[in-house]
Amino acid sequence: MPITISFLNRVWITGSAKGAGDVTCKFFYYAAFTAITASILSLTVIAIDRYCAVFYPLSNIRWFRKAKIISPVIWILSLALMSASPAMTTLGEHNSTYVCTYDYDVVTEKFWVFFFLVNYLLPLIVISVLYGAIARKLWSHEVPGNNEAGRNQQQEQQRKRELVRMLVIIVAVFALCWLPTNVYQLEMAAKGYSSFSYPVMYFCFWLSHSNSAINPWLYIGLNRKFHVVACTCVRRNGNEGQPQQNRREVNVPRNPMPAPKPPRANEPTDSFGNRL
Repeated sequence: MPITISFLNRVWITGSAKGAGDVTCKFFYYAAFTAITASILSLTVIAIDRYCAVFYPLSNIRWFRKAKIISPVIWILSLALMSASPAMTTLGEHNSTYVCTYDYDVVTEKFWVFFFLVNYLLPLIVISVLYGAIARKLWSHEVPGNNEAGRNQQQEQQRKRELVRMLVIIVAVFALCWLPTNVYQLEMAAKGYSSFSYPVMYFCFWLSHSNSAINPWLYIGLNRKFHVVACTCVRRNGNEGQPQQNRREVNVPRNPMPAPKPPRANEPTDSFGNRL
């Protein structure tokens, strides 16, 4: 993100057009577009994973849930989808400075439409449909034995409302964070220039990149189990730097939490084993 913000001035300082400057200019575009695509594909894969955990809790889809397998697949697919981006950039000289910018003799409107479909519209549709199906499934799901216990039924409904709210907020934040940048890029493709001022462009790029940083905090703030795990990790890391004689006193909680109940056989769980 810092490199992207500094790049908006278009001034390139790594070398001349005949040397390393042209190579680094093309590499920057390729790396930036690939990282964006990988980040958005990861969000889509998470949505698919949660959908499979809810609708097919007993199916054997282990390969899809292994990070060692799915992560290389995401990066290879991202590299392939954005492989045309280096050909669209050029390094030229303007007012005694080297400028890294798009080569408008090569860049066409079709590429930006493709970028919009791959990195915004299609992932947004997939995430919205899958999370909508999850919300509907969980809302209509009845836990056996809860019909006779009014208190347990109220707790179950409260848990469902919290989960549905979290899914809606995640989709809405993704759509809002990436919409301004895509509008800017589509306008550049259609008109050849943008009506956005530099402060607005700075804000658009910052907002789109911040989506990856916002998502973990959304899960921590809107999901109780993520919140408990995050607090436990923070306390554990804080205790590692304390003297040995004080660790025992810090690690013993005053009001220990009861052990979580194991999920039922027909109850959906996510990739972390948490009950949905």
